[in-house]
Amino acid sequence: MAQGVYALASDLSETEERLKAEVEASTGGRNTVLFDDMRKPSIMVRISKFFLSDVMDSITAGSAEDKIHPAFIVNGEVKNEILISKYQNVVIGERAYSLPSRDPKTSINYDKAHDACNKKGEGWHLMTNAEWAALALYSLKNKTEPLGNNNCGVDNTNKLMAAIESYTWKLSYDWNNRSYKEEPIGTFWHTGRTATGSGPDKFSHDHTNSGVFDLNGNAHEWVGGLRLRNGEIQVIKDNDAAETNTDHSDASPLWMGITDGNNYTMPGSARTLKLDNTAVGSGGETGIKIGGSLVFNIARDFPHFTGGEVNEYYGYNYNSLKNVAFKEGVIKPQLFEELCICSPGNQGEDRLYARNYGERLPIRGGDWHDSSTAGVFALNLGSHRLASSSYVGFRSAFVS
Repeated sequence: MAQGVYALASDLSETEERLKAEVEASTGGRNTVLFDDMRKPSIMVRISKFFLSDVMDSITAGSAEDKIHPAFIVNGEVKNEILISKYQNVVIGERAYSLPSRDPKTSINYDKAHDACNKKGEGWHLMTNAEWAALALYSLKNKTEPLGNNNCGVDNTNKLMAAIESYTWKLSYDWNNRSYKEEPIGTFWHTGRTATGSGPDKFSHDHTNSGVFDLNGNAHEWVGGLRLRNGEIQVIKDNDAAETNTDHSDASPLWMGITDGNNYTMPGSARTLKLDNTAVGSGGETGIKIGGSLVFNIARDFPHFTGGEVNEYYGYNYNSLKNVAFKEGVIKPQLFEELCICSPGNQGEDRLYARNYGERLPIRGGDWHDSSTAGVFALNLGSHRLASSSYVGFRSAFVS
């Protein structure tokens, strides 16, 4: 076994073995328990290897375009499965854990989320964008796109779909008529975050109790292996970002651009894809929504902020992901659909939000008050790596 995980019966105490056996028996083996280098448990969901044609209607089985989804390729090696935290993670002793009925850890920045995963030992890592995309495409193909806590404790489309409050969101007004108490006068109580996995089965990626929970709403999640840098969309190839202690730094040599010819290439090379805008940006040093629409292009003609490549929160824009087009003459790379950077189909109003200047790291899924713009395809490329918020968390994953 990889150092940093104890999963063989010979490694486990009687209590640990019993917990693992109970979880596997109750889910038909689809869930398991992994124990990290501190011998603390995490409930994990096994995701078996699949081909693109298994999850993308545009790909014909056996065709030249058909291949194993990149989430299952790490440093050129094909993995038969990946293991994803069933729940948004908590942090205990500076390490990340997937446990039920907990308030998920938030107010953690990108680098510290990585650290909390890497400290668990070899094989552990911050869930990558490739892994997130694999779950999203699976859910779209199987018509099980997860519902979630995106409307103060309930799902925006069905208010009977509710989870258990773990964090109270207090405002000076009643947001969207979702306040359940005013105390004292002028302080309105709302359900914010909800306890991990406390929602119904439809809050999971496959609409079963054995699935991955809370990919829609509750708290945005940092994911690794994707970023926006000076408007250029950059990735770490395949699922190489899943390697423990992969260099995700700003200056990492692992970052690559993607051309409209569907090739990985060095950042700044000809015809790499950028996230552009259709209207001129602003030089104002305040947060302001820019006019026009987001557009995928091979040039960044209109940065949202015209004052340079800074990481501050100035101009921004957003659209439903399905409405973000490719500029005329630009060919959509298949990799963009594989990695859910662009819309793979009609997946609702899940939003793409961005600041196309400076370095921006991805958060996905939306939070408890994003309503219809949250969802498993929602992608926010507006945050810098040191940002933290009560509505941004993360989850760990494991590859052997």
